[in-house]
Amino acid sequence: MLTTTGTSTMSVLDSIFPELPTYKGVWHAIYLEPIVGSGERVTVAVVAIGAASEFNVIQAIRSELLDCLYGAQSKNIKNMIDWLISSAKKHIIDNGEL
Repeated sequence: MLTTTGTSTMSVLDSIFPELPTYKGVWHAIYLEPIVGSGERVTVAVVAIGAASEFNVIQAIRSELLDCLYGAQSKNIKNMIDWLISSAKKHIIDNGEL
């Protein structure tokens, strides 16, 4: 489709968006299956690893939501998530990947 100035719609759209970043990396979700064997998975953390091996692991679910979902057991779930995050960080440091 051409605009009234004779340029294509795509070239107009291309001009309003920035260039794609040159930075490369991968990411992974870390899941927790609250009821073993149920098939239900909750994303509790996210891992990002850059091309230069820099990385970060962050909790993906708010603590307040865990309090609502698990009540008196939320402290145990939070401890499991903390352990998963610590284990992922150690694994990446030791192996350079997840």
